[in-house]
Amino acid sequence: GVKFIASGLTLNRNSGEGPDFDLKLSSGLHFYVEATAVEAGSNEDRVPPPPQVANNEDAPYPPSELFLRITGAIKNKSEQRKGQIKHGTLDSNRPYILAINVGDIPFIFVDENPPTLSHVCLGFGGVAYSGSSTLISPSPFIYRKKYPNDPISTRIFYDPEYKWISGIFLSDVNPFYLPQRNHIQFLHNPNA
Repeated sequence: GVKFIASGLTLNRNSGEGPDFDLKLSSGLHFYVEATAVEAGSNEDRVPPPPQVANNEDAPYPPSELFLRITGAIKNKSEQRKGQIKHGTLDSNRPYILAINVGDIPFIFVDENPPTLSHVCLGFGGVAYSGSSTLISPSPFIYRKKYPNDPISTRIFYDPEYKWISGIFLSDVNPFYLPQRNHIQFLHNPNA
């Protein structure tokens, strides 16, 4: 919200049912903004700490468990939105932006290359750290394994069920971490 206000945009907190905020552009266009935060978890599918890389071993990071957390947040907001439409507290034709914060998960930074959101929403391949170089996997992922055996889609923006999402902001900022660089990603949904 602070970035919107600092940019001169009008951001109003919604009261009662409905998305968290109403964002008004200078053109008069209104967006819904729904915010959520995800945590590392505590079960076998928790987000693990970064691997210790030694002897030029490849280690994928960020892990699939992070993508599971972000995807879960998107699915939860989708169900919440359906309820809001059913109760008449949301105009289904208004642009809708999700804002997801991963700042409570240790060692996760959103300035990865390729961006974390491109892994989750567009199915881009993973990054592997190898000694002093960074390698990008040449093949895209359509699904990543979910615990125990249920696959999770990493192509959310290709799924017609999610065409209502105009875009997603992802941030790793938290009250105890004041970054020196921009720690916010935005990914527009090409099918919105």
